[in-house]
Formats: sequence, structure tokens, C-alpha cells
Amino acid sequence: MTNSKKGIGVDDWTKKSNIEIYANCMKEIKDRILLSLKGTTSYLNGIFFLEFKYLQMRKICELFAFSRIITNRKIYEDLDLSFKDEWNFKKILKRTENHPSEKAKLLPEPIKSLEKSKITGQWELKGFGDSFHDLDFLTIQQIYTIYNKTCDYIHAKNHYHDLSKFYPDTQEKFDFHHNRLIDWNNKFGELLNKHIVGFRMDEGFETYVTQMYLEDPSKKIVTFTLEKID
Repeated sequence: MTNSKKGIGVDDWTKKSNIEIYANCMKEIKDRILLSLKGTTSYLNGIFFLEFKYLQMRKICELFAFSRIITNRKIYEDLDLSFKDEWNFKKILKRTENHPSEKAKLLPEPIKSLEKSKITGQWELKGFGDSFHDLDFLTIQQIYTIYNKTCDYIHAKNHYHDLSKFYPDTQEKFDFHHNRLIDWNNKFGELLNKHIVGFRMDEGFETYVTQMYLEDPSKKIVTFTLEKID
């Protein structure tokens, strides 16, 4: 059964809390980042290896865009997106640009550290705000650029063209793409591994805090809600 009123295709089993949906989205991003950092194998190498990595990066970009509108179900429903037809990074971001909630903190903001106090048992946030913005984190424009560059490697090429100028035919060219993909994965990791994201509600401003534990794949993602503030 789906929500036919808005045509948004929300199945009954996904009718979870906003924070659960957001955490699930972050988990998929984590899984794809970690998968993309693995090396070649006997059955996945050369151009096929690069295409696989570019596909994962494209999905990470799309999930990032999706995460901006699922912090709050009302935002999602207000946009009335049909992802069967509009599951596109640029379209999602364009539709959210003029939404009132964009005045909120829908772009994740990195946190330097997130630790649980041994005394109070409460999570303590450190190192965020204007003084932390000079570090090398991804901007929306940079993510647009990454998304655009993935297009070349997820679609079939016209064989009437000289494909030798496209497919990397030397180790040096292969390494260029491989290192670029590693850099992009690391930058997404720096942005999302510990971050806060928030949205405006009628009763105040609510913020989610997430720690992905990219440095330890065995650990589960931690996501919790800070108290609402005016």
C-alpha cells in the first residue's frame, strides 16, 4: 500500500520516524563509501573497476541529495516528489532550493568530535560552527561537479568514436581516476562521518547528530536528536 494522496510512493513499512529514515540513508552512504575504498579483484579490474567506483559515487551523490529532504517527512511530502520519474540529484536539489526549510541546516555540518561523557552519559559535541568552516569539506557546488563527472563512466559509449581517447589505457591514466575517486570518497567521509543537520519545526528547531564510524565498519551508526530550540 502506498500513500496515493501525495503520490510519493511511501510504503507502509517505511513509515518510521524521521530520524530512523535519515539514519538508514546515512548507513547506505557509509556502506557505499567503504565498498568504494576497496581495491581491485581478479574479476573487477581495469575499466570495469573504475565504472563500478563511479557508479557508487553517483549513488552517494543521489543519496546525499535525498538525505536533505528526509530529515522531516513534511518537507518530503510538501515537495511531492515522484522518485520513479524524478530520482535525479540535480532535480531534487533544485526542488529544495526554494523550500522554506532550506533556511534551516539541511546541509550537513561536520563536527570535530562526538563523545559520550563518562560523568553525565550525555553526548558532547565539539568543534563546529564558523571557526570550523575553513577545513576542506565538500560544498554543494563541488558535489554538483562530482556528480557531473560520474556521468561519463556509467553510460555506454558510441563505438563510432575513438574510445582510446576515453578509456584509460595506461597505469598512469588509471591511477588518475582511481586516486580521484579515493579523494571524493574521503571528502564525503570528512563531511558526513560526524555531522549535525537540522530543520525548522512549528515548535522550534530540531537537530540530528550522526556519527557514521567510517574508521570502524563493525560499529553501527549513531544518530540522535538534540532538544528543540526556538
